[in-house]
Amino acid sequence: MAITVKVGELVAAVPALQKVSQINALPMKQLYDCAKLLKRTQPELEAFNETRGKLVEQFGEHDEEAKGTVVKPDTPGMEKFVEKYAELCASEITLETSKLDLSAIPDSVVTGLNPGDLMLLEPFCEIRSGEKTA
Repeated sequence: MAITVKVGELVAAVPALQKVSQINALPMKQLYDCAKLLKRTQPELEAFNETRGKLVEQFGEHDEEAKGTVVKPDTPGMEKFVEKYAELCASEITLETSKLDLSAIPDSVVTGLNPGDLMLLEPFCEIRSGEKTA
């Protein structure tokens, strides 16, 4: 099974996936599956960060204070940067893994996840629908 998502969805979901991986009360299978899922995201995240860095170099300006190239709201290339960054985030990727099954996990176990986390996790996890999960 595979998961197809947009790069931006993956980038946004990583902190929530990391939260899941830190819930020690999860059964070992879910912790293991979460670790595998996070590991499979690494090449995509590295490619994203590399490409984003190239966009910053292309459209940004050198900033002495930041000691590097940055894109700020008043940077002449800001509009083009935003356009290309949005294009990058909209790119679809496929992760060769199955969704993390959190559907049978009691609410008391996933208390560290807020509703925003659950929304971000939706493409990567099986979560009970219509029930309180956080």
